[in-house]
Amino acid sequence: LVLAAGAAYVLEYMDNTIKHPDDIKAIANLPTLAGIAHIGGNRYREKLVTIDHPRSPISEAYRSLRTNIQFSLIDNPESKKILVSSPNPSEGKSVTVANLAIVIAQAGNKVLILDTDLRKPVQHRLFQLKNNTGLTDFLLHVEDSIMHQDTDSLVNWCVQKTKIENLQVLSSGSLPPNPSELLGSEKMRKTISVLSKIYDYMIFDSPPELIVTDTAVLSAQTDAAILVVNAQRTTKNQLKQAIDELNGLNQNPGLIGVVLNDLSAKRDGYYYNYYYYKSNYHRDGTKGYGMEDGSDNNGFHPRKSVMRLFRSRGKKSKSKSEKSAQSINKM
Repeated sequence: LVLAAGAAYVLEYMDNTIKHPDDIKAIANLPTLAGIAHIGGNRYREKLVTIDHPRSPISEAYRSLRTNIQFSLIDNPESKKILVSSPNPSEGKSVTVANLAIVIAQAGNKVLILDTDLRKPVQHRLFQLKNNTGLTDFLLHVEDSIMHQDTDSLVNWCVQKTKIENLQVLSSGSLPPNPSELLGSEKMRKTISVLSKIYDYMIFDSPPELIVTDTAVLSAQTDAAILVVNAQRTTKNQLKQAIDELNGLNQNPGLIGVVLNDLSAKRDGYYYNYYYYKSNYHRDGTKGYGMEDGSDNNGFHPRKSVMRLFRSRGKKSKSKSEKSAQSINKM
């Protein structure tokens, strides 16, 4: 027991990953805009919980993220170009972009997702769209459309509608050999200028900050930046490095906060308790991941499981009492 306890303490001490908002505040004095629990499912379509499970605590977390972003930009009401990145790949930034855009659109705003990850685009997969035309095609024809004052035709050709009202997607299009040069070009600036006159919010799905320079190039053309970090894998050093790089770009208003993603019930009890146990008292009556009966995607029902546990314990206690009574009678 002593060896096991000692080993557990050593492993916990050596674990340098981000687990709590206090870790983020200690590193950069930045607010945690939201804590997002782990989203199950293996398919891209299953990650859009704000569509499939709009009453779930995870969807509520994304709505909290929307509100916190609006408060962060309250002194800059014209700020509507939001860059979302992460220190490393596979930390959930694309899923965060998609669900955030959905809840902003559901609030009555006209929203455009720009998939500026021209190396590994995902948005068209999340929304089950084609990627025949997209951002790269828009860049090729934006100057001609401006010259002929026919930008509406270009927008209709490249931008795709989704099942969500007020939400549209500009997918990546054909992948170019020079993503950084394209994102930092004058054509990209003209593209953003054209689209910003149409949409209330533009959310950029940017490549990982520490892997390529695309985010650094693109950040100069946006109004605000958000970092998505994974509670299971992002280390404190990686977060510090990513924050230092974004803050060193002299943006205005710059990096406004961090999203703590992929929180687990076992390791991150603070957020689990907050988002899941409060769901029993949620105003719209949903009591679990999103199913009306309170169960999650795997059929797990917290309340029913607890009741079954108490029933089984009660039966065991009853059987022991009966056996004791029988023994006494025999005596």
